[in-house]
Amino acid sequence: MMTQARRGVVIGAAGALGRSLVRFLVERHQKVLGLDRDVAPIPGIRFDRCDITTARFAEIVERDDVVYHLAAFVHRLPRTAEEVREVHEVNHHATVRLAQACLAAGATLVFVSTVAVSADSEYGKSKAAAEDDLRRLGREGLSFSIVRFPLLYGPHGHGNMERMLTAIRTGRYWPVGDPATPKSCLFLDDAARALTLASQRGLGGTFVAAPDPVTTLGEIHAAAYAAAGRRLPGVTVPRGLATRAARALQAGLGLVGRSTRLPDQVETLTTPAGFDGAPFARATGFSPEVGLEEGMRRTARWLEEHGA
Repeated sequence: MMTQARRGVVIGAAGALGRSLVRFLVERHQKVLGLDRDVAPIPGIRFDRCDITTARFAEIVERDDVVYHLAAFVHRLPRTAEEVREVHEVNHHATVRLAQACLAAGATLVFVSTVAVSADSEYGKSKAAAEDDLRRLGREGLSFSIVRFPLLYGPHGHGNMERMLTAIRTGRYWPVGDPATPKSCLFLDDAARALTLASQRGLGGTFVAAPDPVTTLGEIHAAAYAAAGRRLPGVTVPRGLATRAARALQAGLGLVGRSTRLPDQVETLTTPAGFDGAPFARATGFSPEVGLEEGMRRTARWLEEHGA
């Protein structure tokens, strides 16, 4: 297990998962260095500005560090050739440079990946390429673990779950998709704890950290409506109808020079995405501590308190 003598370096510390991880480490009296391109001072840690595309990782990483690499180009679609290049530079090439620095220093790297590595998207391709290179460097002696996460949600989050909760709270959402659709999701605090378990020396490999049993879209909707203090409608909008309506809206907005990610959001929300977290649980003893209902309540409360 990780000891107090080992410093935790959190790259992407200003993000939602980064904040949860930093808080978890600080509560356990771990020395922490937070790095992010956005400065967001967090009590109890040293926090430095860092652009991972230009960072000199060899000057940052020290022997026996545990480096948690969370930073990524995510939550937005690349629409230009330059943005596609940025996806691969951030998610793949910068990760390789960081891994090489960890190998040279004798540090352990915990890489946050995604269950979307098999998706036909620039994001999925870039994460898959990074994973391949980490496994290659592992054969050369790199101490590493790759943790793939399903849908994450919680305070400071900016993903589909947080947008859905906000829309429910303001009366702008109706349940879509088959309620029986499997959808793995994990609260951010549990994801942070999973990363610290993955930092154990010698763990290595590629794992999915996900709850068991897999939740369903219907359960997510029920928990979200309850957390928002609203009654769950008895009828859901079929996925096909919701997708066509979203695309029609997208086309209409395009005529006036505006855009929307609604079709992508509908696709992400309603596509079956259940994942087996049992291998990771067996390897680390991981078991989520925050259930869906409690996680939704905490997220909804944070959104309301912060006017999100």
